[in-house]
Amino acid sequence: MGKFLLILFCILSSNIASIAQVGRRGELSLYGGANQDVYLGCITCGENDSESIWNPTGIYGLKNGATSIWNENGIYGDESSIYSPFNSAALYPPAVKSGKVFYGYFTVDKFNRERIESELFLRIYEEYKEIRKNPKEWYRNFRRNSVYP
Repeated sequence: MGKFLLILFCILSSNIASIAQVGRRGELSLYGGANQDVYLGCITCGENDSESIWNPTGIYGLKNGATSIWNENGIYGDESSIYSPFNSAALYPPAVKSGKVFYGYFTVDKFNRERIESELFLRIYEEYKEIRKNPKEWYRNFRRNSVYP
C-alpha cells in the first residue's frame, strides 16, 4: 500500500508541475529566453488574474519585475534586449503558446514570418510605450472597445 501511494504521489506531482509550466489551459501565455522556457505570464487572462501580464500587482505585470515585459530595464522589456518583444532585431522574442501548442512569436519585427498579428498583438506592438504606464487600464479599455473576446 505504501509503495502504491508513493507512486501515485510521484505521478500527481509531475502532472501538477507540468500543468504549472505550460500555463493556463485555453489561455495564451508568453514564454521567453533562448529556449522559450521562461514563463512570462498570461496575455489573455483578465487584468486581476495573478498570472496576467495586465495585473500590476502580479509578478508578470510588475513594472520592475524580472520576468515582466513591462520592465523597461529588464531582459524581457528592454528595447535593446535580444529577448524583448519590443526589439525589432530580437534573436529570441517571446513565444506565444496555449498549453504546449505554439502559436507564433510576440515581436514588433514585421519581417518575422511567425509573428502573431491578431488585433490584440498589433495594438500592443504599436502602443506598448503607452501601455507601460498603466497596463491594467489599457487592457480593460481594449476589451471594452474591441471585438476581442
